[in-house]
Amino acid sequence: MHSLTRSRQKTLKPLFLLLALLGLGCYPLLSLSQNVSDALARALDAYVNRTPLAEPLKSLSRSSAIEIQDLIVMNLAPDYGLVSGYLREPLRQYAALGVLLENMFTSTGATLQAAAKADQRVFLSWAVRIRKAGLSESSGPAEITSAIAELIPAVVLQDVLINASDQDNWSAITALNAGVRYVVLGAPVAFSAHSAIPGLRAELLGRSGQQLAVGDGVSSETTDVALLIHNMVVALSTRGRSVREGELLVLGPVGQAVALTQPGRVTANFRIGAEERRIVFAIRP
Repeated sequence: MHSLTRSRQKTLKPLFLLLALLGLGCYPLLSLSQNVSDALARALDAYVNRTPLAEPLKSLSRSSAIEIQDLIVMNLAPDYGLVSGYLREPLRQYAALGVLLENMFTSTGATLQAAAKADQRVFLSWAVRIRKAGLSESSGPAEITSAIAELIPAVVLQDVLINASDQDNWSAITALNAGVRYVVLGAPVAFSAHSAIPGLRAELLGRSGQQLAVGDGVSSETTDVALLIHNMVVALSTRGRSVREGELLVLGPVGQAVALTQPGRVTANFRIGAEERRIVFAIRP
């Protein structure tokens, strides 16, 4: 197994100020209100140091939450790399989007570093790789499914960074980039260009072989993969963004997310029709 810890435990340099002043960021820091500046400092510290927020992020508008998320992603870029995809995080009213950087992705056989101060949660998911750019709000199911290059089993690990009172707070979850830390990918499976994919099942097993989670379908919300992708495309469009060729879209939980309370080996089994895939990884303290 290989380790992804490398330089992630060191404190990241605050490069977002330089990037913003050079015009490389979406939002110049000098325009941030005191409330947003304070929230940015707290969210950045929580994400980088993997430490839960002691107090909730209060009175953040949706636009301010996206500003904070963008600036955090800019700051992570030297260690985590470029934007390579997005994660759909379903909430009670609106789904949030987590931004996925290239070094957040790993493959089966990985050893992952647990957070010393935060709880981790894990969920099963399916991801799609987009073969071509150009999807928009007006794209229909046929255009969307034809843009899918492959369907990939995935396990997502998140740090629980939000304050307990922010559990369903879209702005807080967005500002903290949904706490996403790792996405473990399995071997892709052949994709048939249909909006609904039959025969999908996923199961998560703990280190003693006990079942931690199980689910059916492409997500716990719907069997319609085109609908999930369309919703993500629309959400990105409101930010002035689009899905680029080669990016991965992680479609959200299959079954329940579960807390990982102990280090050790974790196994995920996936089935699509007659094909099976397995992801194995380890969590170390």
